[in-house]
Amino acid sequence: MKSKILRCLCLLLFAATSVAAQDVIPLYAGTPPGSEPANYPEKEYFSKVWSTEVVTNVTKPSLTVFKPAPQDHHSLVIPN
Repeated sequence: MKSKILRCLCLLLFAATSVAAQDVIPLYAGTPPGSEPANYPEKEYFSKVWSTEVVTNVTKPSLTVFKPAPQDHHSLVIPN
């Protein structure tokens, strides 16, 4: 019974991550201009100083596209 629940949970997790996947666009092919090749991990943390997420040690800069959900043609918009 536990293995069946675990399998269902894994399948659900896989489906959720594939739906949430977005397009990642690399900004440079290879090493960015003016930098040296490096292979150290990026560091991501929440900064209390700036009250936002901060990423450091970026060696492969990219843009992540967050596409909006497809529009439902049967929706209703009520302006204020």
